[in-house]
Amino acid sequence: MRPNYIRLEESSALRRIDGRPLRAVVVEDQILVRFDLELMLAEHGGDVVATTGNGAESIALVERYAPDVVLMDVCVDGEMDGIDTAHIIKNRFAVPVVFVTGSGDEATRARIAELGDSQLILKPARSIDLVTAIRRACGLHAGQA
Repeated sequence: MRPNYIRLEESSALRRIDGRPLRAVVVEDQILVRFDLELMLAEHGGDVVATTGNGAESIALVERYAPDVVLMDVCVDGEMDGIDTAHIIKNRFAVPVVFVTGSGDEATRARIAELGDSQLILKPARSIDLVTAIRRACGLHAGQA
Protein backbone atom coordinates (compact mmCIF):
# COMPACT_ATOMS: atom_id res chain seq x y z
CA MET A 1 0.00 0.00 0.00
CA ARG A 2 1.37 3.43 -0.90
CA PRO A 3 1.78 6.01 1.87
CA ASN A 4 -1.08 8.48 2.13
CA TYR A 5 1.21 11.50 1.84
CA ILE A 6 4.48 12.69 0.36
CA ARG A 7 7.13 15.07 1.53
CA LEU A 8 8.81 17.41 -0.92
CA GLU A 9 12.34 18.76 -0.86
CA GLU A 10 12.74 22.24 0.59
CA SER A 11 13.85 23.74 -2.76
CA SER A 12 11.39 24.99 -5.36
CA ALA A 13 11.83 21.77 -7.34
CA LEU A 14 8.97 19.31 -7.39
CA ARG A 15 11.01 16.45 -6.04
CA ARG A 16 10.20 14.10 -3.22
CA ILE A 17 12.39 14.10 -0.12
CA ASP A 18 14.06 10.92 -1.46
CA GLY A 19 15.12 12.85 -4.60
CA ARG A 20 12.66 11.21 -6.97
CA PRO A 21 10.48 13.48 -9.11
CA LEU A 22 6.97 14.22 -7.91
CA ARG A 23 4.59 12.06 -9.96
CA ALA A 24 1.41 13.64 -11.31
CA VAL A 25 -1.70 12.71 -13.26
CA VAL A 26 -3.14 15.62 -15.26
CA VAL A 27 -6.90 15.64 -15.88
CA GLU A 28 -7.69 18.35 -18.42
CA ASP A 29 -10.01 18.20 -21.44
CA GLN A 30 -8.21 20.95 -23.40
CA ILE A 31 -5.15 19.44 -25.05
CA LEU A 32 -3.14 22.68 -25.20
CA VAL A 33 -3.75 23.41 -21.51
CA ARG A 34 -2.83 19.81 -20.67
CA PHE A 35 0.42 20.18 -22.60
CA ASP A 36 1.18 23.50 -20.87
CA LEU A 37 0.69 21.91 -17.43
CA GLU A 38 3.00 19.05 -18.40
CA LEU A 39 5.69 21.53 -19.46
CA MET A 40 5.38 23.51 -16.22
CA LEU A 41 5.74 20.38 -14.12
CA ALA A 42 8.72 19.19 -16.14
CA GLU A 43 10.42 22.60 -15.79
CA HIS A 44 10.25 22.19 -12.01
CA GLY A 45 11.43 18.58 -11.91
CA GLY A 46 8.02 16.90 -11.77
CA ASP A 47 7.00 13.88 -13.81
CA VAL A 48 3.60 13.56 -15.50
CA VAL A 49 2.89 9.83 -15.48
CA ALA A 50 -0.47 10.02 -17.28
CA THR A 51 -2.97 12.48 -18.75
CA THR A 52 -6.63 12.33 -19.67
CA GLY A 53 -9.59 14.58 -20.24
CA ASN A 54 -12.09 12.14 -18.73
CA GLY A 55 -13.07 11.94 -15.05
CA ALA A 56 -13.75 8.19 -14.90
CA GLU A 57 -10.57 7.41 -16.82
CA SER A 58 -8.57 9.51 -14.38
CA ILE A 59 -9.67 7.26 -11.51
CA ALA A 60 -8.27 4.24 -13.34
CA LEU A 61 -5.03 6.12 -14.06
CA VAL A 62 -4.61 7.06 -10.39
CA GLU A 63 -5.13 3.44 -9.42
CA ARG A 64 -2.62 2.26 -12.03
CA TYR A 65 0.14 4.84 -11.53
CA ALA A 66 -0.22 5.82 -7.84
CA PRO A 67 0.74 9.48 -8.40
CA ASP A 68 1.74 11.90 -5.67
CA VAL A 69 -0.75 14.54 -6.85
CA VAL A 70 -3.56 15.01 -9.37
CA LEU A 71 -4.05 18.23 -11.33
CA MET A 72 -7.78 18.40 -12.07
CA ASP A 73 -9.97 20.67 -14.18
CA VAL A 74 -13.54 21.13 -12.97
CA CYS A 75 -14.99 20.71 -16.47
CA VAL A 76 -13.89 17.31 -17.75
CA ASP A 77 -15.36 14.81 -20.18
CA GLY A 78 -17.67 12.07 -18.97
CA GLU A 79 -20.58 11.75 -16.59
CA MET A 80 -18.74 13.16 -13.55
CA ASP A 81 -17.24 16.61 -13.28
CA GLY A 82 -13.78 17.14 -11.82
CA ILE A 83 -15.05 17.82 -8.30
CA ASP A 84 -17.03 14.58 -8.12
CA THR A 85 -14.03 12.76 -9.58
CA ALA A 86 -11.72 14.34 -6.99
CA HIS A 87 -14.00 13.14 -4.16
CA ILE A 88 -13.55 9.57 -5.36
CA ILE A 89 -9.79 9.92 -5.86
CA LYS A 90 -9.25 11.44 -2.42
CA ASN A 91 -11.48 8.92 -0.63
CA ARG A 92 -10.24 5.83 -2.44
CA PHE A 93 -6.55 6.63 -2.91
CA ALA A 94 -5.75 9.49 -0.48
CA VAL A 95 -4.05 11.48 -3.25
CA PRO A 96 -4.03 15.29 -2.99
CA VAL A 97 -5.81 17.21 -5.76
CA VAL A 98 -4.98 20.63 -7.18
CA PHE A 99 -7.77 22.17 -9.24
CA VAL A 100 -6.64 24.13 -12.28
CA THR A 101 -9.79 25.64 -13.72
CA GLY A 102 -11.47 28.59 -15.33
CA SER A 103 -14.52 28.00 -13.12
CA GLY A 104 -13.93 30.26 -10.15
CA ASP A 105 -17.52 31.13 -9.27
CA GLU A 106 -18.73 30.93 -5.67
CA ALA A 107 -20.66 27.67 -6.13
CA THR A 108 -17.58 25.95 -7.59
CA ARG A 109 -15.33 27.30 -4.84
CA ALA A 110 -17.79 26.08 -2.19
CA ARG A 111 -17.86 22.57 -3.67
CA ILE A 112 -14.05 22.46 -3.79
CA ALA A 113 -13.87 23.71 -0.19
CA GLU A 114 -15.93 20.68 0.87
CA LEU A 115 -12.93 18.52 -0.11
CA GLY A 116 -10.94 20.09 2.71
CA ASP A 117 -7.31 20.28 1.69
CA SER A 118 -7.60 20.74 -2.10
CA GLN A 119 -6.00 23.75 -3.73
CA LEU A 120 -7.48 25.93 -6.48
CA ILE A 121 -5.71 28.01 -9.10
CA LEU A 122 -7.44 29.77 -11.96
CA LYS A 123 -6.53 29.51 -15.63
CA PRO A 124 -4.39 30.61 -17.20
CA ALA A 125 -2.12 28.95 -14.67
CA ARG A 126 1.22 30.54 -13.94
CA SER A 127 4.14 28.27 -13.17
CA ILE A 128 4.79 29.80 -9.73
CA ASP A 129 1.12 29.45 -8.75
CA LEU A 130 1.06 25.83 -9.87
CA VAL A 131 4.19 24.91 -7.93
CA THR A 132 2.95 26.73 -4.82
CA ALA A 133 -0.45 25.02 -4.98
CA ILE A 134 1.14 21.59 -5.43
CA ARG A 135 3.48 22.15 -2.50
CA ARG A 136 0.58 23.32 -0.31
CA ALA A 137 -1.66 20.41 -1.31
CA CYS A 138 1.06 17.87 -0.59
CA GLY A 139 2.02 19.57 2.67
CA LEU A 140 -1.57 19.83 3.87
CA HIS A 141 -2.17 16.24 2.87
CA ALA A 142 0.79 15.26 5.03
CA GLY A 143 -0.79 17.09 7.96
CA GLN A 144 1.59 20.03 7.81
CA ALA A 145 0.43 23.66 7.96
